[in-house]
Formats: sequence, C-alpha cells, structure tokens
Amino acid sequence: MANNATTRFPSAIVLLVAVAIGHLDTLAWLPQARTLHHQRHSAATFLSSSSAVEAGVTEGTENDNKTRLRFAGDLTFDSEPLAASKPDMNSYLTTNECRKLLLGAGGSRSVESLPPSPGLQTMWTNQLASGFAQRLPEVPDEFLRTDTAIHFPGLTLTNTVVNGFSIVEKSVDETRLSSEESTEYACASLLIGETRTVIGRKPLVWLFNKLTGDGGANNKKDGEESYSDPKAKVVTHTFVAEHNNSDNLVFRINVRFEVIVEFPKRLLRILPASQSTMEAKGSAAIQKAMSKDFSAATKSVRNGYIKQQQQR
Repeated sequence: MANNATTRFPSAIVLLVAVAIGHLDTLAWLPQARTLHHQRHSAATFLSSSSAVEAGVTEGTENDNKTRLRFAGDLTFDSEPLAASKPDMNSYLTTNECRKLLLGAGGSRSVESLPPSPGLQTMWTNQLASGFAQRLPEVPDEFLRTDTAIHFPGLTLTNTVVNGFSIVEKSVDETRLSSEESTEYACASLLIGETRTVIGRKPLVWLFNKLTGDGGANNKKDGEESYSDPKAKVVTHTFVAEHNNSDNLVFRINVRFEVIVEFPKRLLRILPASQSTMEAKGSAAIQKAMSKDFSAATKSVRNGYIKQQQQR
C-alpha cells in the first residue's frame, strides 16, 4: 500500500490553480477546510509560534513522466486558559458532546455516529497501515460522519468525511502530545474516507465532476454507503495542557495534515512559481483554511466544559 494519498490528475489541476490564484473555495473538499476566506478567524488562540507549516520534499515517482507536490504541516490550537481542575477537564474530553464539538467545527455542523462495519474497519486499518498516524488502536471507539454543504453559484456541493475516533490514555503519540506525564486522556481522530455529492445545473455539475474526477453520485455496496480514500491525510489529538507553565489549563488540539498532488511533469512549465514555492504556499493556504474550524472547536469545547461545570 502506498504511504501517501495521491489525488487524481484533474483534482491536481484544480488544486494547483487554486493555490496560484488564491481562490480557495475550490479546496472545499479538503477535510476541515470548509469555509475559508469568507469567514474570519475565531477568537480562540491559534498558536502560530508553536505550529509548523512545511513544504514537502518533492520526489519523482516510478513513472518518470509524472511528478508531485507535497503540502503538509503540524499545527497547534489552544483554547483560552482556564483556572480549572485537570481531572474534570479530562473527564469532559471523554463525553459524546465533546467529540461532536471537535469533529463538527464547534457544533456548526452535524456529526452522525455510524454503526461499525467491515468496510469502515478496513478503511481505518488501511490508514493505520500508511504509517501517517502512530500508536492508534487497531479498532476505534466510534466512526463519525460529518456532512458539509457548500453553495457555489449554480450548484451545491455536499462534502462528507468519515473519521475514526478514540479516547486514548496518556500520550498516544509522544512526539505530538507533549511530554507532560500528567496528561490522562487524549481524543484522537483519523480521517479515513470521504464522498461528495453535487446538485445543481447540469452543465455545472458535469464540469465539476470532470475537474474533480468524481462520478457525480454516491455509490452503495451491499446497502452500505461506500467512501473513497481521502485525498488528504489528517490526524488530530486533543488533550489538556498547562498554559505557559502556569496553573491555568487549556484544551489543546494538535493537527497533522498531508496532501500529495501528482501530475504530469509537462505541467511544470505552467506553474506560476517553483515547486518549492508552490508547496510552501499550498501548505500555508491549507493551514489558514483549517484555522477557522479548529479555533471554533477549541472555543466551543471550552464553553461546553464551563456549562457542564455550572450545571453541577
């Protein structure tokens, strides 16, 4: 199995054009990148000093006629600090409400629990086998589906992503969850599949499907909806951390993402910048797109925790 998610050629063109002209709405099918430059940054703290956006090293593929770009980054998002009990905050992380806030951009999107199935389990296993996410359990606690409707002139795109979700003890990934031995729980989510539906004017739907390589309809197998491999790799860990070595605590989300775009080498001539520049700009664009959702998630989780404590 390949270690990276590789987009099909038409999707690569759309992505390259989006990066080149800054029209990020065409990136709407990327996980967590739903509402982009139309909306402002959440009030929650985005730790740019603690995040790293990287331009991946471009390597040739087995086919000498193709090349690829790698967009990747490691991001950190903190809630506003709280003078609170760490055991209580850790306990809140294990609630169903918390996981829906985390995967639903702070409650702005509906999150549906899917019944376990061999197909979903295979998708989880395949993503683990890629090596992108380390030390996750062989079977997740739950599969969660999030739908997002995006309205373009003349058509509506519904983007559906499926994540495997687990509550894990201590630092599942010590390189990402910090070295704090007092961390008791972490919420881990891993993107495992996606599907899209488009409705609208027939010519626009046809053009969209041609550009993205989609068939234009959801497929079902044996009565179960089928999902394609995600075009991006995304893993998140949410946990309770100390705020600047103080007695205050924060809900912290660490995010790792990677997108591999493969395309014919002959298209290098039409790129508006070097490959390394395109990778850097693309990674930064995806980071900016993600910041809205994850900042909203940290803010809502904090508010949810406060509300829970007030109702006791």
